[in-house]
Amino acid sequence: MNDQIFTIIQKKILSVFPTLRVILTNDASDGDFFIEINDAEIYNSIEYQNLVMEIKTNILWPLQINQTFFVITSKEEYAIPFPL
Repeated sequence: MNDQIFTIIQKKILSVFPTLRVILTNDASDGDFFIEINDAEIYNSIEYQNLVMEIKTNILWPLQINQTFFVITSKEEYAIPFPL
């Protein structure tokens, strides 16, 4: 997956969930790509899961990109700081 495709996916997700942090990582050993978010409530929502299926069927699969996984992470570097 190239940066242009990831940017399209990221913009699509942020158009629905504008405060969400979306990170792309990959496993160079097997070519898998991971689109990570850190919000369990959003990840488990019907709206997010429908969005993931829309991205897969309309963007990824037509380009023969099949090794992409949408996952949730708890890594602290993705935490969104809140002002006090």
